[in-house]
Amino acid sequence: MFKNYLKLAWRNLFRHKSFSVINLLGLTSGITCTIFIFLWVQDELTFDKSHKNYDGIYQVLANRDFKNQVFTDPNMVFPLGFALNEGLPQIKASVVTTHSEPHILDYKETRVKKNGYSVSEKFFKLFSWKFTQGNPATALADPSSLVITQSTAKAFFGNDDPLNKTIRIDHQTALKVTGVVQDPPGNSTLQFDFIRPFNLSDPNLRNQMGQWRNSSWNVYVLMNPDANIAQLDKDIDGLMKKHDPEEQFSTYFSFPMNRWRLYSEFREGKNVGGMIQYVRLFTIIAVIILLIACVNFMNLSTARSEKRAREVGIRKTLGSDRKRLIFQFFMESTLLTLTAFVFSLLIVFVMMPAFNLLVGKQLSFDLSQPAFWKWAALIVLITGLVAGSYPALYLSSFNPLKVLSGTFLSGRRAILPRRILVVGQFIISILLISATVIVYQQMNYIRNRDMGYNPNNLIMIPSTQNTDQKFSAFKQELFQTGIVTAVTRTSSPMTQIWWKFPCPDYAGKPADATAIFSGLAADADFTRTMGIRILEGRDFSGTPADSSSILLNKAAVDHGIPLCTRGSHDGGV
Repeated sequence: MFKNYLKLAWRNLFRHKSFSVINLLGLTSGITCTIFIFLWVQDELTFDKSHKNYDGIYQVLANRDFKNQVFTDPNMVFPLGFALNEGLPQIKASVVTTHSEPHILDYKETRVKKNGYSVSEKFFKLFSWKFTQGNPATALADPSSLVITQSTAKAFFGNDDPLNKTIRIDHQTALKVTGVVQDPPGNSTLQFDFIRPFNLSDPNLRNQMGQWRNSSWNVYVLMNPDANIAQLDKDIDGLMKKHDPEEQFSTYFSFPMNRWRLYSEFREGKNVGGMIQYVRLFTIIAVIILLIACVNFMNLSTARSEKRAREVGIRKTLGSDRKRLIFQFFMESTLLTLTAFVFSLLIVFVMMPAFNLLVGKQLSFDLSQPAFWKWAALIVLITGLVAGSYPALYLSSFNPLKVLSGTFLSGRRAILPRRILVVGQFIISILLISATVIVYQQMNYIRNRDMGYNPNNLIMIPSTQNTDQKFSAFKQELFQTGIVTAVTRTSSPMTQIWWKFPCPDYAGKPADATAIFSGLAADADFTRTMGIRILEGRDFSGTPADSSSILLNKAAVDHGIPLCTRGSHDGGV
């Protein structure tokens, strides 16, 4: 019986080729868009899930309250991560890391800039990176060791064995390769090309071990399964206050890895969401797009109902009941949906590189995964049932006597429902198109708005220890090329905020001053290089006397901070 229904479905689809092609195009477009969106959603929902300790890893954050203005800060003091390894039963292990930093790695004649982390010894106990060579338990035991990714190993050594080879970092420190790990997946918070351990015998790090105020490090902890998170937060907060009694404006807490990506937004110290809002929005959009394709199928099917009325009438007179007719129509819609799905897969394969470029990801789907076919079957089945529901129920309800006698005008009964479907389809389409236009206009505004500096012809080069030490010579060589008109250096990119602090003290400062200031350190020719307009005062001159000078923006001056114009405190606006 099923085989017979399948043959009838194929015959009907091929008999009415124009109808089938139009429906096929509509369903293919809808399913293609849905697949792309669901691939993006799946990538977001599985962020960091490659780590086996996914539910037990937390990052230590701080809510810093400056006169009732609160911002959430991931930067911690260096000794905190080491102190948490001692005496807190809630914690299985803790790790300190730097932020991802660019460094020059060189091996023989090969020299490449790579990004990586300096970490404490238990890094691979918390985070699960798959080692292709080396032992994760001992890979960071020696301060001169280096763990690299497969792509980094390929860049330096080709097909040769990288273990125990020596790579120099920033032309100074020699490190021995002790492990190779697979490249971090695109949906991982931590992205790196290499991992190196801290050398705690280094004088600078020894000095940092006693610094409980310089917050510029990341601290992660692995909880015990029965850990009391609320109590742990109190213990961490108490530990910080114990070592720095004057640090009363910060409240420390642990933030779980399963919220890092989707719930990373904080406002006034409260977790208010993040990417989860976009995940929900695009999931709804995918469902709406698929629904529009289904409605289009319904409209076309009911529009040609008069042509199929005689077929229904004859089959009913020959003994076919309504249930069999409904099944037959559902078979046709599901078969057409399955065909559309196959075409959608081909389109997705062809357009995947362009889509990855658009969303800034490396998405893919593995046809060998059972989970893929489970979701594929679900999409085809649901789409086929939804698309064929109204036509099946409507067409199967025809009265055979009226149809065969010529007194049944099927199209009239379908006019009102079809009008409702068409109007609904157009309303949803108009809303989606309007939203697209609005988002496009907002993006244009963001790209073209006045940022306070001129980004045209401005190039940023991440600094290294080598460029910092030889900055003057580097600057002069750039000028000698004849294509550079100004050079400066800053402590952070212009597009990011790395440094926040309470409203600075100044003469006449109100007692209730509440503003939080952000800033960066800069060298001579700062405003000239960035194309920033000086309203009053002057730029940095580069002389030693300028080490106590500052530049304020107009918002700071409007807040009430006066511009000093005498002695070593010269500055500008």
